Amino acid sequence: MNRWREEHITAGNAITYGDLVMQYIKLNESNKPFEKIPHGRYINFLSDYLAGEKGATKEEAIGAWEQLKELDIPKDYDRWVKHTTSY
Repeated sequence: MNRWREEHITAGNAITYGDLVMQYIKLNESNKPFEKIPHGRYINFLSDYLAGEKGATKEEAIGAWEQLKELDIPKDYDRWVKHTTSY
């Protein structure tokens, strides 16, 4: 949404609050999920962990994140899986 807004402002187009609302609605009607920015972030790890670990709880995901923070590896779910299954 910010990219859309920036493009319009850069092009010299005036944007109203209504324009923003309509763009927001348009983006939310899309069936295509938003692309995740590949970055070692807590929220990305928790999302991937809960999707990848059948029956996992939020508390287990947080515990896994706490373990991952102590490791000298990239902070993402795939690396955590590789590390924990390499033992």
